[in-house]
Amino acid sequence: MEAMEVKRLNRMGREYKLRQELEYDNTLTGRTVVWTGLKSMVMDHTIEKINQGWYNWIVKGMMVQDAFDFLTVDEREFIMSGMTADEWEKMFPEKEVK
Repeated sequence: MEAMEVKRLNRMGREYKLRQELEYDNTLTGRTVVWTGLKSMVMDHTIEKINQGWYNWIVKGMMVQDAFDFLTVDEREFIMSGMTADEWEKMFPEKEVK
């Protein structure tokens, strides 16, 4: 079996590739690798579910938290901006309140 792969754009025009992971015996898993540029994130959902969320977000105009209500906040941020949680923390470190 060949892994499914689709390309999608976010609202800022950033291109993403979605690819369903394969097991060692070439059967599809329930995980999808979403990547943009040199960064990627594995999401524990099928490519069909993520693709439907993308459709709801881009085409139907749903808010990202509603279209991708099954993703974590960090996964949604990656789709919206291409930034990982680590990158976000480096850019905006939390300051101690005294």
